[in-house]
Amino acid sequence: MNEETYMCKHPGGYLEMANWITEMEFKWTGFDCGSADHPMNTSIRNRRLDIRKQYEKKVGKSVDELFPEEHLFCMHRIPFPKNIIHVENVGGDLDKVGTVRCKIGAFPWRFEGGEAAMCRVVAWID
Repeated sequence: MNEETYMCKHPGGYLEMANWITEMEFKWTGFDCGSADHPMNTSIRNRRLDIRKQYEKKVGKSVDELFPEEHLFCMHRIPFPKNIIHVENVGGDLDKVGTVRCKIGAFPWRFEGGEAAMCRVVAWID
């Protein structure tokens, strides 16, 4: 997969997923893509008009109709106030973990005054 696909054309979540995550009362979630939100529900919709036009042609509807402004970044705006955070760009050896139960730890870079940071994600498998 190329960088444009990974960052700008990934599946991403929307209202149903954001609400489900909060209903499940997860502590945190992880996503192997550029954003937990669908790309057309982020600033990409206005920064990459070429991708927006491709998407609208493919689905036959406008981005504004599918992803109204009031729900922009809903995967951030709905879970975060409930103290449910997420890790984006989780990659590496996910296929080695598979679907087994395991403990997962995320170890962010520590600094003061920030709202996001790179981190190492580790899985412990029994």
